[in-house]
Amino acid sequence: MEVLDSGIILELHIELSLLMAMMIYAVMRYYLARVQVKQRSEDPLKRPDSHDKYVEHTPSLSDETANRGRRAGMKRTKYHQLCMIMDEVMEVRSPFEVHPKVEEMLKKRAAEHNLRLFDEFCHLLDMYALTVVEIARVTKHSTTDFYKTLVQNCVKVNINNKVAEILTHMAKHNIPRNASFGVDVLKHLGGVRWFKEALHIYPILTSDGLKPSAPSGPENPRRRPLWTTGARWAQ
Repeated sequence: MEVLDSGIILELHIELSLLMAMMIYAVMRYYLARVQVKQRSEDPLKRPDSHDKYVEHTPSLSDETANRGRRAGMKRTKYHQLCMIMDEVMEVRSPFEVHPKVEEMLKKRAAEHNLRLFDEFCHLLDMYALTVVEIARVTKHSTTDFYKTLVQNCVKVNINNKVAEILTHMAKHNIPRNASFGVDVLKHLGGVRWFKEALHIYPILTSDGLKPSAPSGPENPRRRPLWTTGARWAQ
């Protein structure tokens, strides 16, 4: 029997790892969908403790009239959907070890999924007349980390026209664009040479009154643009 070439063996290993990862991912998605369907069909008073944080600030059905109870149930549903989306976007997905190429592919798929979730998130916020701050208060996530993750997802899947939309939504909900956030976003865009996009979002980042300042030290007329230097910001 001829000895297989090492390149063929590596390719087979990658394909098998990819197949295994896709099967595990499909099983996980199926299981989560079944769990969510089961939870929705259960009596809301018997829901798992892990969901209490999404409804702890809503009235109890036992203390309200039937009409107010129905409104409370609707409010729980609103918060539940939006909180689940924010949790999923902020989730760190690395449950098993796979080949680096397979891991990179799974990260890109997760990033694409997160951006689709963001579109749904925006739609639900408008439909239910809620704010990002309200959802973040329930989920205990940082609003700036949420939007920073979405920008990173744009970079991961090379969707540059989505960055301005995300930051505009952030400004619409009056989420502070502090110095650290502004520098991190510009670094991400500069890392993939999205200079035009950086110029486009610059007014959004500075609309909170933040202004860039030069690094400390002797003045350098040949200093590179802000988004490639990690320059300090001053308010």
